[in-house]
Amino acid sequence: MLEIDGLLAEGVTLPAVFYTDPDIARLEDEFIFGPSRQIVGVEPELRNVGDYFTTEIGGFDFTGLNGCLRAVPRSNEGGLPPFEQLGLFPLPVDSWKGYIFVTLKEVEPLSAALGEFPAVLVWCAPCRVLDGQLQLLAVDHPELGVLVVDVDENEMLAQRYEVRSVPTVMLFRDGAVEQVMTGPMTKRLLEIGLGLGPPPATSGA
Repeated sequence: MLEIDGLLAEGVTLPAVFYTDPDIARLEDEFIFGPSRQIVGVEPELRNVGDYFTTEIGGFDFTGLNGCLRAVPRSNEGGLPPFEQLGLFPLPVDSWKGYIFVTLKEVEPLSAALGEFPAVLVWCAPCRVLDGQLQLLAVDHPELGVLVVDVDENEMLAQRYEVRSVPTVMLFRDGAVEQVMTGPMTKRLLEIGLGLGPPPATSGA
């Protein structure tokens, strides 16, 4: 192990045997891929009952299934146990941000493994800047109702309004989209783009 660590520290690639030896592949499956979470798909792939997808994890075939198993090949030939005793071997499954994670062994819940990571995960820099500018816009234009939507948490809403990039600003009037702007913007650019006049001047003391 120390020899391998030294090679990696020097920027040397692993010997070719590490990529071809079946015994090493078995050890990787047992100690790396088996006990660690693997992304196998995304939630939209299982949107409807009956949807499924297949992949391979650590040398095992995996089927993601929305629903339950209702048939098996050649079941009409007989000789099988009662159908209710047949089924797929269940695995620990969890999801986060629309991604589906699977492990071959029981591990702590994904929420516990993530810890505080979701709380400190921040938006892209232009989105953070725009959020602050929108707050200023709301102060100077109280006639507006400003709503900030996280597209990662509201994927269906983003699809409904065909949001292709972030940040995106939409102006609604009478329930319909009247204006759409994308990219980083200052408060003044927002006022110009949305057809808003400057805020009323305040009288001095």
